Amino acid sequence: MKWKLKNKEVVVRTYHSGPVEDYTVRILWSNKLGLCHQHTFTKYREAEAFANRIKAVGIINPNRWRADYYPSKSYLETYAD
Repeated sequence: MKWKLKNKEVVVRTYHSGPVEDYTVRILWSNKLGLCHQHTFTKYREAEAFANRIKAVGIINPNRWRADYYPSKSYLETYAD
């Protein structure tokens, strides 16, 4: 099964916590569903390249994405603690 992105935005989200910095690729599918790719990247360039490949292809396999139901308004924004 494949899902077409159509006008969905693919975003690289940064997470900072002390010396740790991780990057995830996310899609806000609707106000009830956010998708986060299973792979967490340690380098921004790798995450960005992956996001660009997804945008170019225009489809995703939802089995490789974690479903986050009712994501917050800051779901796509950088997070630091």
